[in-house]
Amino acid sequence: MTHIRSEEILPDTLETERLHLRPLKSTDAARIVKLANNPNIAFLLGSMPHPYTMAHAEEFLSRVSKPESHVFGICLKTDKQNIIGTIGVGPRWSPDEPEIGFWIGEDYWENKYTAEAVQAILTYAFEFLKYEKIYCSCRIDNAKPRDVIHSCGLVYIGRTERYFEGPAQTYSMDKYFLTQNMWQESQAEALKAAQ
Repeated sequence: MTHIRSEEILPDTLETERLHLRPLKSTDAARIVKLANNPNIAFLLGSMPHPYTMAHAEEFLSRVSKPESHVFGICLKTDKQNIIGTIGVGPRWSPDEPEIGFWIGEDYWENKYTAEAVQAILTYAFEFLKYEKIYCSCRIDNAKPRDVIHSCGLVYIGRTERYFEGPAQTYSMDKYFLTQNMWQESQAEALKAAQ
């Protein structure tokens, strides 16, 4: 469950070593279509329709523009205008199970940008949204997201079946979680190792 005190101000951008995560804008629609209209992206996500049209992008941007939505465009610090993917966190399947969702354009897969963005959204979720536990899932036949999830310290729970409206199909999903305490311990260990 999200616990945000009214006096807290959420950051509207997040920075990592190489990335700038910012709010999505209506002008991002064409770029989203360019990146997302790819059968390899649709296969990885399961939830993304293919072909991916401007209408899909506009519907997505309308949905994530709500104040309770915590979705960011992923940009390179060297080009903060053009997104290379999106990432967000919040209740998706259950109000008590906030989940991370992400995708990145195929041209950027080999640079470990996704893991960097996931680490940023974990910090945002635990430090600012005050989530006590975060979930993430991926299709069982998709190694790339699984590698990212493992590298960010999430722990495997088990398998579940999920129906996706876009492709009108049910997929078997591997489900993972990370608690705030586990995340804090990993941050402390990383800090200690860096000293």
